[in-house]
Amino acid sequence: IRAALGASPGDLVWAIVRQGVVLTVIGVTVGLGISTAAARGLSSLLYRVSPLDLPTFAGAALLIGGGAFLTMLVATWQARKVDPIAILRSE
Repeated sequence: IRAALGASPGDLVWAIVRQGVVLTVIGVTVGLGISTAAARGLSSLLYRVSPLDLPTFAGAALLIGGGAFLTMLVATWQARKVDPIAILRSE
């Protein structure tokens, strides 16, 4: 709809990336907080890893962030290929 109203491709890309980054940062922050709290309770189940192992937490955050980035790329690619007039006609 934004493209039909005159938004440039750069504006569309920025809107998708901005929304994705905000949601990813919120999700990773909340997830790290919950996992830090849960790690203390699960410490007896961990084998040769401390409950607050920084490389594990950083690796998980980077993995989730990378997956979110790839998802944003796919969404951006698909949004740029859509014909805005066809979308407005289908609504």
